[in-house]
Amino acid sequence: MQMLQMGGNAPVPEQRFDLVIGWPAAAGSLDSSVYLLGENGKVRGDADMIFYNQRADADKSVRITNAQRGQVHLSIDLDRVPSDVARIVVCVTIEEPDRRMSAFEGTSVTLETKGSAALCFRPDLTHASELAMRLVALYRRNGVWKLRADGQGYNDGLAPLARSFGIDVAEDEAPPPKVDVQERPATGSVPPRPLAARLPDTPIEFDVPEAAPSPAQPVPDDGSIRLTDERPAASWDIRGRPEIGEIAAVLTWQGRRGGMNGRPRAFEPAFGCFYEMADGRKGLVQSWDGNGQLEAFPFLHLGPVKLDGNRGEQRLRVSGRGMPPIRSLTLFAHLQADAPNWYASTMHLGLSMPGEPPVTLSGEEGPEGKGIVALLRLRYVRNGIDVERLMRFADGHRELDRELGWGLRWKTFYPSNSR
Repeated sequence: MQMLQMGGNAPVPEQRFDLVIGWPAAAGSLDSSVYLLGENGKVRGDADMIFYNQRADADKSVRITNAQRGQVHLSIDLDRVPSDVARIVVCVTIEEPDRRMSAFEGTSVTLETKGSAALCFRPDLTHASELAMRLVALYRRNGVWKLRADGQGYNDGLAPLARSFGIDVAEDEAPPPKVDVQERPATGSVPPRPLAARLPDTPIEFDVPEAAPSPAQPVPDDGSIRLTDERPAASWDIRGRPEIGEIAAVLTWQGRRGGMNGRPRAFEPAFGCFYEMADGRKGLVQSWDGNGQLEAFPFLHLGPVKLDGNRGEQRLRVSGRGMPPIRSLTLFAHLQADAPNWYASTMHLGLSMPGEPPVTLSGEEGPEGKGIVALLRLRYVRNGIDVERLMRFADGHRELDRELGWGLRWKTFYPSNSR
């Protein structure tokens, strides 16, 4: 049996199989549900939801065949899945209002064929504070079905999970309290001798405002455009708008256990942005190149890292005052020193602008030894902003520069606390 780590995937060995969701029965009850999603990441209708009151979809491709305390059996027939269904997501929700997912440590999803276990995912729930979770997803890739270990949690339970799939859910009258988030400076665990970039003969000074304006609102779940291999681009229409409003890019991640003897290893990618101005000026906004400023050049500001256990978040803001003289932006993430590989995490990027549908991107696992990934590229064109999915991995900043044609001059930067 192959054990999948969070973010890992494997081909499904058969077209017909069972998925067995198991958890410690003494911990309480988990409500299992399955969602059939189209290319847009949304359900096509009510029949695409499988739960205790509707135990199969219209095509009988997914069926709940047995449900008991501590275990739920799903029967999957991929030959019956409609051609316009791109992904099947398996989720759980806590029924008891005073519990969190940490109480269900030991929960697993096992793929069984002909009575034998072939694949298994057991998320690390040691410090999980969520009320709902996406466990695994079945998805098509180049005509082959794969199983992906997800493990993405939702602090507010079923409502935000369901809304992310395009389902209208009424708000709870009294949502559960949210976990306090520890905030620290954006520089984080700066790796020794990072690379700093500057355009030749163009010294640039950055001033971070002492009191930055209030953060932009979080990217909403409803109506978002999900960029994938099949849909790699989107556009925002800005015709007739003297001001486009502030653009917010939010990178979120969640680590997992790894390393020797299952000891946890921190996963903390660093968020950054390459910019090119209409007048040809180029540069980076990242921790050691300055966090930028919002109301003057370069019209970008990288906020602090927010950590909550093995989850993290960092926000990049792009000025919306007038039309900033920006030609293009490339958003990227790179691994900190001594961090685990990309497959040790789930990573998500959300992009939002007032009056336009949000754009989202979920990071796939990266190749071994590649320390940086270009996520999205924004191009300011005559009547809008084009958003392009990149997901291009490279060894480091210099290699990514060569591949994308940034044309920067690189030098080694020694932090004051390094030797």
